[in-house]
Formats: sequence, structure tokens, C-alpha cells
Amino acid sequence: MELSGKNILLISPESWGQNHVSKHHYATELSKNNKIYFLNPPSSKNNILQLNEGLTIIDYKPLIRGINRLPSFFRKIFSKLEINRLIKSLPYKIDIVWSFDPFRFQYLKLFNAGFTIYHPVDIHKTPLEKICIESSDIVFSSTTIILEKYMSLKKPMFSIGHGISNHFFSKKKVDVPEINNGRIKVAMMGNLSRKIDYEVLYKTINNHPNINFYFIGPKGESNLSQMPIKSEYLDKLGQVNNTYFLGSKPVNALPIILSKMDMFVMLYKKDENPATLANPHKVLEFFSTGKVLVSNQLSDYITNSHLIEMVEYNEEFPQKFNEVVQNLDYYNSPEKQAARIDFAEANTYDKKIRQIEELIQKHVRK
Repeated sequence: MELSGKNILLISPESWGQNHVSKHHYATELSKNNKIYFLNPPSSKNNILQLNEGLTIIDYKPLIRGINRLPSFFRKIFSKLEINRLIKSLPYKIDIVWSFDPFRFQYLKLFNAGFTIYHPVDIHKTPLEKICIESSDIVFSSTTIILEKYMSLKKPMFSIGHGISNHFFSKKKVDVPEINNGRIKVAMMGNLSRKIDYEVLYKTINNHPNINFYFIGPKGESNLSQMPIKSEYLDKLGQVNNTYFLGSKPVNALPIILSKMDMFVMLYKKDENPATLANPHKVLEFFSTGKVLVSNQLSDYITNSHLIEMVEYNEEFPQKFNEVVQNLDYYNSPEKQAARIDFAEANTYDKKIRQIEELIQKHVRK
């Protein structure tokens, strides 16, 4: 199947907004050659906003809430009513339903589209996810960890990793006034969620008062999360003189900001989502700069451990960070930077879409 000239409904668990993760990036890339209808999570309003010729954002107020608690017979009836209403609001018949969300519209075949894709990028603790898989023609995921418990199902399932947008490789030479260029600059990027090990991070930062640490991403509610973050150590980080919280940045500004950094850090708690500990999407965005990343262990990168400086236990992180800082020229050598950039360039979203096309062509009979 060629993913071109199609009308695609993309069901996302995160709303469209300033902060972009994989669902938003897939929608943007696919919209270059298709018409994409990006379905936000349930809202208090019904609204359709066309961003450009290829990309339309849909907000909808559900007819009834809490249908996941109903028996399957009634859940399917109410889903069909909601789907019919949604389809009537669109100007074209949907060719492909591409869902990243197991908590809504699990019966993908009810859309009567020509093709259905289920694409989880997190581990979801809901039995309803099985329905999504059974109702799809093919399943893609960012890591095999997500798919392991469903391997017994007779569906073509493939781990294809994460992707990166091409604009991360076209960095403009501009100044970023809010970034102090006089010191070593370290960045952490993404939603400042409860998954992060702020305690060890605070210890690391406190040990290096002459290094500037930048936090890029939302702190609190955003289009990625509606949950406020409460952490004693996150509060302490906000009081340290060498930490800077830049907030959310437009997706097109991120490559410029990241290019100003000397190194990156990422540190998640071990007891959090295993998918997060396997293959976070931001890794490729760090790689696009060529600069070194110090991180907790990421299972999908163990075979490419030369690209990341990883620690098995978070308690080892401050020591590893110090080692890298003391030998930054080595860890950011031209050879090491080139290897990271090459890896990122091999995983751009346009290449991911070609990979998806090939897997559909090879494994799905339609």
C-alpha cells in the first residue's frame, strides 16, 4: 500500500498543540501527501480546524462518557453512534484509520475504512487494547516490549522504533538569548512528568554549580498532560542558580536550541513505564546534534550502546555524568558525533513511512 493520496483519520491520546511527540510528527509527515484528520481526545466542544491543506484538527464532545465501563455489547453500540456522527462531519470518506489510543474507538472496523492500523507507543494497562489489535489489519509499535504480551494473537505486528523529523537536520545559525554561552550547557527535554528521577538529578546538578542545566518542555498542564507535577526535588531544582526552565518551545525552534547544547541528560525512574525505559522518542532528536547523551539504561539501545552513555542503576548516574563532563572532548569527538547523526538520519519519518508501506505490502492481503 502506498501512503499517498489517502484520507487518514489519526486517533491520538494527546491533543494537538505546541508540544509534539510521535503522533504529531506522523500526522505532519503524512499530511504532505495525504489528507490527515487528527482526532484530539474528548473535549467540551465540537470543532474542526484546518491547519493547512493536508492537516485538519478535530475536537469532539462525546455523546456519553464512561462507555469503557459498559459491557462490550453496549460499548460497541455507543461507539458506533459516535463514529457515525464523526464520519458525517468529515468532507471525505476515510480510507485509513490509524489509532495510537486504546481507550477510545477500540472497534476500528466500525469506521468502515479500507484499512486499519493500531500503533501503540506506550504500555497500556487496559484489556481493551486487545480489541484494538484484533480490529486492526496491522500493528506497529516503538518497541517490542509493548507487543510481547500480544504475540499469541494472529496479527502482523512489528516494532519499528521511533522516528525524527527532517527539520532537526536543518539548523539555522541564530543566537538564542536565553541560553548562556559562557559555560558547559546541558539540556533535558520533554514533559516534566512524575516518571523522572528528580532526586538523583538534583544531586547531579548540585555537584556541578559551574554548569548550566536547561529544561525544555512543559512544567505542569499542557497538550501532552493534564496532570500537575508534584515533586519536592523538582521544586528544589527551580531554586538552584544554574537551572533554567525554558518551558514549551515551538517544534521548529527545537533544533536551534538543541544545537547550542554540549550534552544531554535523561533519567527515568526504574519502576515507571517499561516502554519509556526502552526507547523514548527524544533520543533521536538529541542524536541529531551529534552531542553526547547520558541516560539511564534504554533496553532498545543496548546493541547500540556506543551511541549513549548509559547507567544500569540510577545511583550510578552522578558518577557517569562527572566522567563525561571531565572528558567532553572525547565523548563529543567528530567520530562519535557523526555516528549519532548517521543513526538519527537513518530513522527520519519519511523513511519510517516507507518502511510501513513495505511491511503492509508484504504482510497484509487486501
